[in-house]
Amino acid sequence: MSAPHALPEYSVSMQEWHHARKKDSPSGTAVTTRNIVLEEMKRIEAMDIMSMREGEIVGIHTLTFSGPHDTIDITHEASDRGGFARGALQAARWIHRRKGWYAYTDVFEQVAANQK
Repeated sequence: MSAPHALPEYSVSMQEWHHARKKDSPSGTAVTTRNIVLEEMKRIEAMDIMSMREGEIVGIHTLTFSGPHDTIDITHEASDRGGFARGALQAARWIHRRKGWYAYTDVFEQVAANQK
């Protein structure tokens, strides 16, 4: 069971940090994560994303679930840009010779299916 399914009475928010030169705010990753969480929790209200741009931060995303008795944070912090490069190469290999429009989730689903 996913965290959003297990915590229906919790409020949820997101914070994200990136380097000072990053143009988009919030990032595409933050927007996609927000949309997935709201869909999983079957929520229609907005979920704020607090975006910070400072220094040389590669990328940090934190989801905060706040309930009546506790708070749960889930954080992902990229330590370098190598993971992003690896993902881009993986997507390029996957899409080679395909036609049409795809989302990165299509790549994730295919990679996950191949790992089973």
